[in-house]
Amino acid sequence: MNVLLNRTILTINRVREILNDRKIDSHKVTYGHALIFEGSKGRMGASVISSKDSILTPHPKEFDRIFGEHLSKEERMSKSIEKAKELKCVIVLKGNQTFITNGEESFLNSTGNSGLSKGGSGDDLTVVITSFLAQKYSAINAAKLGVFIHGLAADLSLKSQSEESMLVSDVIENLGFAFKEIRK
Repeated sequence: MNVLLNRTILTINRVREILNDRKIDSHKVTYGHALIFEGSKGRMGASVISSKDSILTPHPKEFDRIFGEHLSKEERMSKSIEKAKELKCVIVLKGNQTFITNGEESFLNSTGNSGLSKGGSGDDLTVVITSFLAQKYSAINAAKLGVFIHGLAADLSLKSQSEESMLVSDVIENLGFAFKEIRK
């Protein structure tokens, strides 16, 4: 599938570049993080996508409820590209190697571990992404930075925890260390 050929792996060097590429002249940030279901299959409500700065962060089951069933991660990635382009938004498809796309650019995250598959991790990710939006990063860069740093904080948590015992609070406690790691 061409979706596998058109992706970029986010690495610490790429994240350093993004951190230095803020769009300071942008004063309007619209954040759309909601999943609205209508009927038994579920449809995305128009109120979710308010601008090109909207970011949707579904996990695979939420994604399937919104956009229909998919048999593989590759199918979801391909559909994410299509829907992000159509809806003019950023889609962060959470999971192993979280996939980020705005329909034009697509990225696979290189950080994170299965300790993030616990309730509350997605809420924390949303806060990290939102913090970058508040700092005037573009939606795609806010999503890339948020996903990478959140995953790196989870990886750093493994110094004192196992994936099975890791809590969301462990990830939060390691966010500062993740930023320090990037700034080295």
